[in-house]
Amino acid sequence: MKTINIFKTVLIFIFILILSFQIVATSKFFYKLNLKDYQKNESAILNVINYLNYKQELDKNLFNDKEILHLKDIFNIFLILKLIFIVSFIIFLFLIFKDFECLLKPFLYSLILTIIISLILYVINFNSLFLNFHKLIFFNDYWLLDPSKDILIRLFPQEFFQNSLYSILILNLAFHLIFITVLSLKNRKTL
Repeated sequence: MKTINIFKTVLIFIFILILSFQIVATSKFFYKLNLKDYQKNESAILNVINYLNYKQELDKNLFNDKEILHLKDIFNIFLILKLIFIVSFIIFLFLIFKDFECLLKPFLYSLILTIIISLILYVINFNSLFLNFHKLIFFNDYWLLDPSKDILIRLFPQEFFQNSLYSILILNLAFHLIFITVLSLKNRKTL
């Protein structure tokens, strides 16, 4: 595979992965669907969602200092992902306008990579994955929350994050299939 195709494949993979993440992370419908106590805790959940999406400050009456520090860490990760998304989106748009027909192979390679990673994530024990992800991403122990003291872990239990991961992967696959279908149809018309 040529270096340019590797670049396009990685770019497409990152762009679609972060796009899928952004949709899941910002969709109130997703939270309503996946949090069993959403109605009861709606204001606290919306406060977190709005905070992570730059729309509201955290309610310090709801969360303790440790939870606020952890949410600030998450906010910073969201910010980094948003910046990567913007850069990848700009490059992606440039590629679409410059070389639309030549994106089919990189999309197919990105789809294969997505399927392989999805299968690996599906067979890995989620508890272990979740724990190791936190150890890798966070450089402190603010993420070690206690359900008896911290509302944040009760608002967003581990199964919510498992559902989030699977939803991101499904969306990711769907976006790949949509783009590949469009590219295939466009390429047929140009033949």
